[in-house]
Amino acid sequence: MLEFESNLAPRKLLEAIPWDIEWLFRASPLFEGADALQYLMRRYGASVGFSGSPDLGRTPWRPIPVVGRYFEHIVHAGLSSLKGLRNIHRNIIVREGGRTLGEIDFLMTFDDGLMIQVECCYKCYLSYPDSSSPGKWTFIGPDPRDSLERKRRRMMTVQLPLRSPRHPSCDLALPLARGVLFYHPTHPASIGLPVGAHPEHERGTWVRVSELDSLESPSLCWQWALHPKPYWLHYPATLGDAGAWMTFENAACHIRSLMQQGNPLCLASRRPVATDLPCHRIERVMVVGDQWPMLQAP
Repeated sequence: MLEFESNLAPRKLLEAIPWDIEWLFRASPLFEGADALQYLMRRYGASVGFSGSPDLGRTPWRPIPVVGRYFEHIVHAGLSSLKGLRNIHRNIIVREGGRTLGEIDFLMTFDDGLMIQVECCYKCYLSYPDSSSPGKWTFIGPDPRDSLERKRRRMMTVQLPLRSPRHPSCDLALPLARGVLFYHPTHPASIGLPVGAHPEHERGTWVRVSELDSLESPSLCWQWALHPKPYWLHYPATLGDAGAWMTFENAACHIRSLMQQGNPLCLASRRPVATDLPCHRIERVMVVGDQWPMLQAP
C-alpha cells in the first residue's frame, strides 16, 4: 500500500512514478565507469514502460520532499522489476563494535546466485571557476559544500567498499548514479569533460535569479514549468498537463517570489506544439540566489 507522509498530492506522485522509472532506465549515468543498472539490464533485462504499471507492491512508498529519498524509491521500483530477482534488501545499517559505519543502499540476490551491492545517488552540480586552479572549472552543488569530485570519491572509497557482516562476500558492488550537470550560459563552451563524469551525462543551464531575463526568447515562444521537490528527475507530471506551463513572464514572477526563501529552484522549458501528443521537455534550468555559492541555503 502507498503511504503519503507529506502534503504532496497523491495523484501527482502516482502520475510521476511510471515516468520516472522509465527515465531511470534511459538516463545516462552521472559517473564514468561501470553502472549497476546498465550491468544488470545486460545480464537479466526488465519490463517497464510508459504504458505499463510497475510492480509497486515490493516498494515501500513514503514520499517526502527530498530529492535523494524520492530517487531511492524510484531505484527500488526499477531494480524490483529486473528478471531473475530473488530478493532485494534496502537501507542495511552496518555496525561494528556498537559503532555505525554506514548504510548499504541495496543488496540484491538473483536466481543464478549473483549477490550485488548497489549504491545510488541523484545529484545536481553547477559549473563554477576553480579558485585553486585558474582557467579550470569545478562542479559544485546548490549546497556548495557538495561537489562532483567529492561525491564520486566518497562513492568509490567509502560507500562501495562497505560490507555487511551478514553478507561479507557479495560478488559485486556498483554505483547507480544519476543527475544533471548545469552549465552557466556565460561560461566558455571549451569547458572540458569534468573529471569522473560520464561523457554523455545529462545537461542543463543554471542562472542566478538576477539573470532570469537572459533566459527569455520571445521569438521562440518557449513555455516554462516550475518543478517542486522531489520532482527533479524527469519532470514527468507536467509533460501532458497544459495547465502547468506558463509564459516566461509568469514563470519569472513566480520564481522571484519563491527565491525569497533562498532555496534553489528547478524548472523546465519547452516549445509548444500544435498536436495532441505530449510535448517533450527542451531544457532543464536551475535558478540559485544571487549570493551563490557564498550564502546559498542548503
